[in-house]
Amino acid sequence: PVESENALLPILLPWGKTERGMIKTQPPFRVQQIRKSCKLHGMQLEQALSLRRHHMKLLNPHAKSMTCLGLGNNNDIRYAADLFETAAMRYLKESGIPFLTEDDQKRRFYEKSKPGEKMPPTPDFMLTN
Repeated sequence: PVESENALLPILLPWGKTERGMIKTQPPFRVQQIRKSCKLHGMQLEQALSLRRHHMKLLNPHAKSMTCLGLGNNNDIRYAADLFETAAMRYLKESGIPFLTEDDQKRRFYEKSKPGEKMPPTPDFMLTN
C-alpha cells in the first residue's frame, strides 16, 4: 500500500539526492532499521529495496543507469524489480482489485488496433473497473 511506501521512504533515503550504493555496503544499523520498518509496515525487504532504487533513480534523473548510482549490476536490479512486480500482483489479486497485466494490455491492443497504429506505453499493471 502507498501508506507503507510513504512511511518507509525516510528510512530508505535518509540522504535524499545524495543517497548512493547498495544496502550491503551500508552500515549494519541501516539494514536493521530498514528490516524493522518493513516488519512494522508489512513490506518485504526486497520490495523496500526495489522501492529505494526506484526513488534514487527519480531523485537523480540525469544518471544514465542504476549502476551509476552504485546499485549493482543490471541482472540483480531486474531480479529485485521482478520480485516487486510479483508482490504487487499478489496484493492486487488478494485484494480483489481488477487489473490488466502488461501482456494483457498488449494483447488487447493487437486485437483492437488498426494496421500502422502505434501501441501506447504499457505499465506493468493497469487498474480496471
